[in-house]
Amino acid sequence: MRFIYIKGKNLTHDALAEAFAFPPHYGRNLDALFDCLTEIAAHTMIVLTDSDQADGRFLNVIRAAVAENPRLCLMMM
Repeated sequence: MRFIYIKGKNLTHDALAEAFAFPPHYGRNLDALFDCLTEIAAHTMIVLTDSDQADGRFLNVIRAAVAENPRLCLMMM
């Protein structure tokens, strides 16, 4: 199990790209994040702790990707 503590938009993109092994051409924006999350082929659980502190735009993208990709699950704590 891996825990990532991040703050700020750039660090969030960096951490997500590393955690999910996004391709080198990952655009580090919300559209690219959605695209990469919906392309994940392995069953993956995304666990967000302190989700009340998370940026709403990132949460919306993650929720939309979970709705689109049946292999993704989201748990918010």
